[in-house]
Amino acid sequence: TDPARVYIQSFELSNLLHCARHEWPLRGIELPLVLLLGDLASTSPRGFAAPFDFSEDHPDAERLAESEPELARLTGRSGSLRYADLVAPAVLRWLASQGIAGLGPWKESLLLRQPLAPPQDRDGDSRAELAWRRTGAVHPMVTHAKAAGLQVHPYTLRSEERFLALPVSGEPSMEQEMEALLAMGCDGWFTDFPDRGVLLRQA
Repeated sequence: TDPARVYIQSFELSNLLHCARHEWPLRGIELPLVLLLGDLASTSPRGFAAPFDFSEDHPDAERLAESEPELARLTGRSGSLRYADLVAPAVLRWLASQGIAGLGPWKESLLLRQPLAPPQDRDGDSRAELAWRRTGAVHPMVTHAKAAGLQVHPYTLRSEERFLALPVSGEPSMEQEMEALLAMGCDGWFTDFPDRGVLLRQA
């Protein structure tokens, strides 16, 4: 129960709010809570674009939405919610006030990209798996989240070519993505290569 070493994270919001409001006070602990975010660009009310507990797929979504009238007021949505609804500045401030410590956005929602046609082979393995190109634009969510006092830890950084995108300049690499995320104000990241992540952070 060391809050410097343990984060509780979820793609759903209601269970995090329950922890902050009930479980943590009851148990006398204060572990940081992180809301994971799916695709911020999608307009779909379900799937990877929406928290399941507030999505059209959840049988109890309407009741959950009604139990959070301030969230409904801030988002302007009384029913299902999308992750995109949860990153407006006013909603981020509300999340922080409710005990949410941070956000874990999908990295592709921050480092915006577009299809690369045809795909390229940049790592020399004779497989053209580089299928995306960075646009150079970044989502403003990080700036708004930091202003609200929230940490930001995007996921998941991997070094294989199929998980990368061609940057505006230079060669694609996991380290290049890490540097770009730090430059926009992220506090850290999820990675399957923590040794390389630590080396870049130290550098």
